[in-house]
Amino acid sequence: MPWILELGEKHIPRPMPAGSVNAPRAHVAQPKDDLRQFSADVGSFVPNSDIRSLLHSRESSPRAATSKLRSLRFPAELAKPNNNCAPDKLVEATSEFGRTSRVPMLWIYVENDTFFGPDLSRRMHEAFTAAGGNAEYHMLPPFGNEGHFLIGSPDSISIWSPLVTRFLDEHVSQHQTTSPSENAKAEVTPRGQRVANDITYGGWQKLCFKPGGAITMCRTTITGKFATGQIAVRVDLIEREGDDSARLQLFLPVGMYLRAGVKLSVDKGRAYQIPYTWCLTNACVAAELADPKLIEAMESGQTMEVEVVDTNILSLATSVPLAQFGPVHKGPPAKTFEQEIDE
Repeated sequence: MPWILELGEKHIPRPMPAGSVNAPRAHVAQPKDDLRQFSADVGSFVPNSDIRSLLHSRESSPRAATSKLRSLRFPAELAKPNNNCAPDKLVEATSEFGRTSRVPMLWIYVENDTFFGPDLSRRMHEAFTAAGGNAEYHMLPPFGNEGHFLIGSPDSISIWSPLVTRFLDEHVSQHQTTSPSENAKAEVTPRGQRVANDITYGGWQKLCFKPGGAITMCRTTITGKFATGQIAVRVDLIEREGDDSARLQLFLPVGMYLRAGVKLSVDKGRAYQIPYTWCLTNACVAAELADPKLIEAMESGQTMEVEVVDTNILSLATSVPLAQFGPVHKGPPAKTFEQEIDE
């Protein structure tokens, strides 16, 4: 791959020249006092004016520098699949990682990823698992103009989230010694409370997914947005064909106090605690197997209060409408997505 980025305040992304990958260690980002070397490394294919703009942005704002970096136009020959590193050494390094790996992994690749094309990613997976690593591999169809950025696009959530949900369902429960809800019950006393009145909710929808020949998965979902259009909260009830259990999943903004979890209650009734399970760059996810009594309450209730605690230890609450949840949940799906996935 052409770049290994570390986006902390004290680092700047540095290019990795072709053939410079040395197994088992990869080239890492360098401290920002190495700006001259950075300029020299990229100067052969990026205009000097762009380099100066990038370095100036990096000094004032790491995020601005990242945006500038993404906007640079590199010669077309640098965007050819697997033309960024020495593939054989990448495979060798992956084999070494597989030899010492002890944690199940989920690998999701995309056909039009110009950094890790299908042939290279399959070779890496084969080397990783042959050395003893445990990795579930998926090759998705092309996504947009560049598949490498699939995970960062909001439009891709419906594509990869069923795979992630299934993976977590299969593996997380095998390694838990205490339930997530018990871990989330740590008492937190907020210093104050506020109500999020600026969130507008759409309607409930039932969407189903049939990835290849896998079991059908359905998601009954609603999304609330701020006035800016940014997603404030998304609630998913995820169910798989032939499985009596359901998984409740909430997408919430970053900046929350994760130990507090998420508290739910329908029509001011019994409170349910949902733990945070993982975070993306732009959202955190709370998820738990759904209590059947909570689903029953949602089907007959009017509103569900979602309460979180932010990093200032202030509680923040919003009311999710439930009037249409019951009919939508029990009815046929609005859409069914069928997608062939090469595994």
